[in-house]
Amino acid sequence: MSEKLRKKLLNYELKVFGTVGLQAHEYFQSKDNIQPLHYVKFGNPKNQAVLLVHGYGGSAITFFRIIPELMKHFYVIGVDLLGFGASERPEFIFDTFEKTIAFFTTSLVTLLNFLQIKNVIIIGHSLGGFISTHLAALIKERVVALFLVGAAGFTSKNFTDEEFEVMFGKISKWYDVPTEIVVILNYLTFTKKIPLFNWATENMKSDFVSAYFDTATLHLNREERELFVRYYKTVHKLGSCAHNSVWSLVKYGSYSEHPIIRVLTENPDLTVFIYYGEHEWLDIAHVRVEVSRVGLEKQFRLIKNCGHQVFMQNPTEVLQQFYEDYKSILKDLDV
Repeated sequence: MSEKLRKKLLNYELKVFGTVGLQAHEYFQSKDNIQPLHYVKFGNPKNQAVLLVHGYGGSAITFFRIIPELMKHFYVIGVDLLGFGASERPEFIFDTFEKTIAFFTTSLVTLLNFLQIKNVIIIGHSLGGFISTHLAALIKERVVALFLVGAAGFTSKNFTDEEFEVMFGKISKWYDVPTEIVVILNYLTFTKKIPLFNWATENMKSDFVSAYFDTATLHLNREERELFVRYYKTVHKLGSCAHNSVWSLVKYGSYSEHPIIRVLTENPDLTVFIYYGEHEWLDIAHVRVEVSRVGLEKQFRLIKNCGHQVFMQNPTEVLQQFYEDYKSILKDLDV
């Protein structure tokens, strides 16, 4: 990894956190190579630890709007998953589910051990929700609660053509992308299992980043948008070893033998809460069916006025719901 580009990336990270009033001296930003994962720490280490796990292609900065509030009450650790953000990019072949999921979970367990975190609340978003579920099952004796937000790979359902059209419509509308483009990308990605990022040029990746963060639905102001664009353009210059992981997880994980719902039913002692935005493009109707089937309907939450990027689009409501659910945990524990 280019050290010059990594320093540039960390500087953008500082600036993103600065937009919500966080100054560099108020938190810890890992800048060495002691851990393969880049991470940031906020708040008092004596408080309950919260681990933030981002989604596919993301990094810790996607939680920037909820961190200032969380750190008042919790010891918050935000990570860049292995192969993403400012974390290391080891050579790796994603050819089995077990190897792929261990690629992510092992490095997270190693970090928790390094930081001497004995008990943790895990908040996982999108692909990070899928990874967090398998992480929680692996270290469930240390998990206070698991919060799945817009989690991908929740059920083992196969879509009908009609349902795919509905999903495509949501994605294209939400991200202002022509439906035909979304259909083609989906076909190449999930049907043909073609790792498109291997084919994309640097200019194509740069254009995608600009287009993605240009949408008004993310509720970013001009300064925030420019910083996110610069940050993720730098990420793509650093390269990635983890983008191809999604093909392995789709093939062997979600919609196959290892969906989240199965992990939860096999680990009924895990305390879990399930959040989705009301305009989510994922199939939350089927998620609700499965949640009800296994008796977890009381743990399902629908966050208003947002889609997949809950933490950017409605941070206030998701925080209110989180605090409410956390208080219920303390009550159950008679704390």
